[in-house]
Amino acid sequence: MAECPICGRAFEPRVGGARGGPRSAPLVDKGSAFPFCSARCKTIDLGKWLSADYRVTVAVEPDDVDRAEAEVQFHTEAGAKS
Repeated sequence: MAECPICGRAFEPRVGGARGGPRSAPLVDKGSAFPFCSARCKTIDLGKWLSADYRVTVAVEPDDVDRAEAEVQFHTEAGAKS
């Protein structure tokens, strides 16, 4: 059993066949919405990524800030010269 990360419903993923032998783990069917329980939950998750509800965060180092500020200044000055 698996649990949908959007709605929390427990569901049995559709299995599409064995990977390569009797001891192999089964592959999840390509037509399934795994790891979601349905296409609806899969679409809700995509919407959350596209609306920036989910974010991948990283620690910002001072050198990164300095480099970004230098790039902005360079492009601002280059645009003013055009």
